[in-house]
Amino acid sequence: MTDASAPWRADRANQADWLKVRMRDAVPFPAGDLYRSGVRTVELDQPVDLATPSSPDCRGLDIVRLATARGMRVIWEVGATSPSIGANELSHLHPPRRIGDDPDGPSQIAAWWEGFYLGRCCWRQGPGFLQIRDRRDRRLVKYTLTEPDLIAALHELDQGNHSVSAEAVRPLLEERLVLAMGELFWLAPYRMVRWPDPSMTV
Repeated sequence: MTDASAPWRADRANQADWLKVRMRDAVPFPAGDLYRSGVRTVELDQPVDLATPSSPDCRGLDIVRLATARGMRVIWEVGATSPSIGANELSHLHPPRRIGDDPDGPSQIAAWWEGFYLGRCCWRQGPGFLQIRDRRDRRLVKYTLTEPDLIAALHELDQGNHSVSAEAVRPLLEERLVLAMGELFWLAPYRMVRWPDPSMTV
């Protein structure tokens, strides 16, 4: 049997439940396979730059998003911050251990932990539609997508294609469900694969 975690092993290869991920490696992140193999902690090898983001930064956020959806512990840091991407827009992700050099970083992280739970911003597929449930503003907002092109664009983003056109995801950009990362785009909600207890929270 192939070890799904083999491409991701770094300096913690002796810890079967821990992976250190190289953000610049253009390898698909098989969150489900990694979880089934016993991985419970994922660590990014460098901070995510929100001020001047590049493809590895979008990829880093993808890894945090996918690992969060599986209920994994994620060790990551925000490097340079950006006024166009607030902590609330990432508040559904596993909280980082550091936010840039902001002196208010520790208090922001404490607030992040206080409001964090699995399923705060997620999507699920139905027959002929896709529903997004967003509680990042502490109230439930539901979005139901039925347009095939918009659903296809969301799937492209979910699979790590950050080069979709702005026009293709315009409605999602307007609701901050897709965030502009420089010239790239990043999908905020994750697909629910592990339901919290109680599931009514979602």
